[in-house]
Amino acid sequence: MSYKNKIRSRIQSGKLNTRVLKAQEKQQFWGEVNQTKPLTLMGIRQLVRVCRDAGEAHDDALLKAIWHHVSVMGHITAEMVLIIQGVFRPARMGAQKITRPLADFLFDLNEVVADSELNHTAWGQFFVRMVSKHLLEDNAKPNEINEEEANWLIERVLSDGQYDYVEQMLLPTLDQRATKMPESLKFQIELLNGAIA
Repeated sequence: MSYKNKIRSRIQSGKLNTRVLKAQEKQQFWGEVNQTKPLTLMGIRQLVRVCRDAGEAHDDALLKAIWHHVSVMGHITAEMVLIIQGVFRPARMGAQKITRPLADFLFDLNEVVADSELNHTAWGQFFVRMVSKHLLEDNAKPNEINEEEANWLIERVLSDGQYDYVEQMLLPTLDQRATKMPESLKFQIELLNGAIA
């Protein structure tokens, strides 16, 4: 069995002990993660452990593996919500900020499941909490959304030309929590309110 197949087999079965991998093996391990076939939930859990062992909350390979799994499934299960919450745990606990790449990752995930009625309800709640954290809990001006942030949000929300149910939860939450926001974002919230009234 090739090294690649051996590692993938161990990931899938949850039997990979990353603490015994040598530096070169770890590098090769990350290189083998993103293949055409998505990892199982057990495999993704194993990647979460690898990141934790390495002292990192997440890694691009882990985020790609999650996205790949979700895009093939077409919806987000309760188990996957728990895994994603684990990836975001340091940010949820206040130890780290929700960076723009992490916020983009959430939007990318939501885009592939936006039309599914099978998404677990915890997904929408988690999405709204984390994106709100990204926009409102920065050091510069807490609870304020600046022009750059508003432009980014509008572009992400309108990228598919519709307000999905998660975005319909997000915008009113921001409207309630933000002490200040640009007129362009207020206008989008008013449009949303008119669309769902």
